[in-house]
Amino acid sequence: MTIAAGFVCSDGVILCADTEETAGVGYVKVPLEKVRTLEDSDCTLAITGTGNSALLEMAMEQIIARVRDKSPHTLERAKKIISAVLLKLHKRQVRYQPGNHEAKLLKLLIAVKPRSEPCSLLHTEGAALHEVSSRCIFGGGSIVRMLADNLHHPALSLRQTVVIALYVLSMARESAPAHGSASHMIAVKNDGKVVYQQLEENAAIERALEMVKAVHRDLVLICADSTLSNDDFRSELRRLCDNMLLIRGDCLKAEAEFRSLSGETESTA
Repeated sequence: MTIAAGFVCSDGVILCADTEETAGVGYVKVPLEKVRTLEDSDCTLAITGTGNSALLEMAMEQIIARVRDKSPHTLERAKKIISAVLLKLHKRQVRYQPGNHEAKLLKLLIAVKPRSEPCSLLHTEGAALHEVSSRCIFGGGSIVRMLADNLHHPALSLRQTVVIALYVLSMARESAPAHGSASHMIAVKNDGKVVYQQLEENAAIERALEMVKAVHRDLVLICADSTLSNDDFRSELRRLCDNMLLIRGDCLKAEAEFRSLSGETESTA
């Protein structure tokens, strides 16, 4: 089972997905990078999605090839090219693929940065295509999407959204163990630069965020504990604050590499 997500930021778009595919009769998990990219001066593109793996790979390859050939300078032109590829794909290949409609349904997330416009996030389902203004998540269930709705806002910076995206993906893996064990993440900035977030940094941030859940649990418990005096409550809060400072230090160290790769020299949060 694949989880894929796209987040719109103030300075770009983030695409992320798990990094394992379940294959064969024995449901063996094999490593697989599920985000593809095209870096071009006319139109930069990143794409991921869910669905039948053979059809998904075909769709991503054909979209990338067509965008590379046509070099669209505007978002509207890029949309027309992608729509044409999807219509052709469904007419010539998808309809002949064995299985019911659900088994053949492709869902794609595409970050598109034309030369003359900022980056946009597109969502396709079958042959339908539309622009996403904030975020879109495939897999993980309604609770994960609700969590993302509460945490994410498109006014957040790319650097801030990296942390939220990793937190959401880690929660999705907890809700469905079939999801892959690592997060592959790519950011397309509004200046056209593609930033490949390293799996090691992703894992380090996720480990730090695991501790945040425990702190949140403890905060809820002490707030509702009538046996604690006000002085004891303040003491517990100081202890939790100390723990949060340690977690913050781990997060800052883990994302320093991402700031360097994306061209940021200092924190803007």
